[in-house]
Amino acid sequence: MVLAQVQIAAKSNEIPAFRPLLQQVAARLGGLDGVVVVADALHAQTTHAADVAALGGHLDVSVKADQPTLFTQLKRLPWAQASVGDRRRDTGHARRETRTVKALTVHTPGGLAFPGRTHYPNPDHGRQTHPRDGVPRGVPTRRARPARPSAGLGPP
Repeated sequence: MVLAQVQIAAKSNEIPAFRPLLQQVAARLGGLDGVVVVADALHAQTTHAADVAALGGHLDVSVKADQPTLFTQLKRLPWAQASVGDRRRDTGHARRETRTVKALTVHTPGGLAFPGRTHYPNPDHGRQTHPRDGVPRGVPTRRARPARPSAGLGPP
């Protein structure tokens, strides 16, 4: 079921369309209280999180290494203490993929206490590894590797 849609300008991207789309969805649903908005890593934007929270919702996005400050903060959280909610292994596009879902609450010892946040997604969720060496993509290594085009992940 399509709740709303916004036309993306030819020389633009999805970022400026997020707020108008969110407003349409909120209008259709009568608000976002208790709604979890799931978006891809492109929407790991402070303004997007603020927009969703202002409407009473929760934003669930993947965080990748191209957001180094946030990625580092999330990597420092006590993931070893969190239980695995789900783990799936698959092979596709010439690489092995492991998707692990964990969540930490603000009450988890060592967790970050951001206002309005109740849990933090695992930054390893959707991490792709190369089939020959098993090194996670996007993680710097000591040896140089030739650049490879990366394929985006679809929904889990």
